[in-house]
Amino acid sequence: MKIKEIKAATGSKKDIKLKPIKEPRKIQLEYYRELKKLTKELKEAVNKELLPALKGTSITKDSVVSVLGIMESIRRRFSNIEGFSSSLSNDIVNAVNNNGKQRLLNSVNANMGVDITNVLNEQGLNEIVALQRQKNKVLIKSIPEEFLKSVEVVITNGIANGESYKEMERQLKGVKNISSTFGKLDNRIKMIVRNETSSINASINKARYEQLGINLYQWETSQDERVRADHDVMQGKYCTFDDATVYADTLVDAKAGKWKKRSSIGGVQKAPGMDFNCRCVALAIID
Repeated sequence: MKIKEIKAATGSKKDIKLKPIKEPRKIQLEYYRELKKLTKELKEAVNKELLPALKGTSITKDSVVSVLGIMESIRRRFSNIEGFSSSLSNDIVNAVNNNGKQRLLNSVNANMGVDITNVLNEQGLNEIVALQRQKNKVLIKSIPEEFLKSVEVVITNGIANGESYKEMERQLKGVKNISSTFGKLDNRIKMIVRNETSSINASINKARYEQLGINLYQWETSQDERVRADHDVMQGKYCTFDDATVYADTLVDAKAGKWKKRSSIGGVQKAPGMDFNCRCVALAIID
């Protein structure tokens, strides 16, 4: 059963705008804490195993082979994180999914006085949920791969160019981890947490809305100085989940199919939360 049929059965004729479903801060914090544990282990491996091997070492064929051997040993150890990446990915995607489901149930109940728990077909979301789990697992597994690749570049270039231990250490660790390989690692996990929780949330919510027959929504930005220009122009615009290239200025126009091209106003051609680091949300409309 579609949500419009349920609304009609209640006798309501007014359009209903549901509350936006945002990803909870606590899920982001949990994701960050777990990734932080991984990055701590990576840094410790470099600090305790690799750097001591470089310190005071004269550059010879044997010393280079030894350093590269340590590097390869660390890489092998951190290539085996299938269990960690799968478990964390499943936990985060499930948490975001359950949060979205509960918030939608609460919003519909508050607006229509109806519990639609039995109407939601969670099996219909299996494909998008599985896709998000796989995407995040691959991202998590790439963290040590990309970090250790960057470490190896610093070390091999440093040795080839005759750089001192202090210079290689500075490039790796920087000053308080700023502008360094360590610093870039920290920034990357923060980016993954922000972007992925938003993307997971937006993707699953969109699929759940469409499954219920909800296609219209109003775009809402964070309305601060960090909002990008192509997102800012979408503030308050009416849109449709099945076509990210159009918008309408009013709900009346949207319901009448009087769409305009987003490209005409320089608007982003993605659903809220789908773009990189997007903090925008969709206010789903039951018309």
